[in-house]
Amino acid sequence: MKALNETCIGAVKGFVSAATTAEKKKVGMADTLHAEGVTAAMCTAPAKGEDRTFFDSLKAAVVLGFTAQVQGLLAKPTKGLTDQQKSDKRYWQQQIGARVNDIARALAKREAQDEDGDGANNTSTWEDRTKKVLTALIDAVQKKEGVSIVDVGAFVRDLKAAVARIK
Repeated sequence: MKALNETCIGAVKGFVSAATTAEKKKVGMADTLHAEGVTAAMCTAPAKGEDRTFFDSLKAAVVLGFTAQVQGLLAKPTKGLTDQQKSDKRYWQQQIGARVNDIARALAKREAQDEDGDGANNTSTWEDRTKKVLTALIDAVQKKEGVSIVDVGAFVRDLKAAVARIK
């Protein structure tokens, strides 16, 4: 088989360049949202009757990333659309959900970096992260009912003693 020609090389170069740029933008977006206190869990649709302000603003931000033509289609009432336009609108509504899921995954990855200590902007020490994990475990055990731990009080005291031993 022969080597790639200049046209194919250009196509591969363009793809890799765009993918690299997109990845950098995704990481930057996740860092920005994370710094503002947004978590992956916040990117799920709220239950019926719960406040939708954040989730709706996230979806609106996603739509702003689409072309003006797609934004116009999404803004139109479905009743007056042709069958093809209705199909296109459904597709783009699904894309909103897909992009929100992409954002949630990026945030989850960013949160995991914080927990693992592998985050680029992570300045916490192993001791700080361990204390945080143990404290979260204490809170979880105290809130949980029907835990199959013989002596919950002693367990919590042991965990608190472990936290106290970490400098």
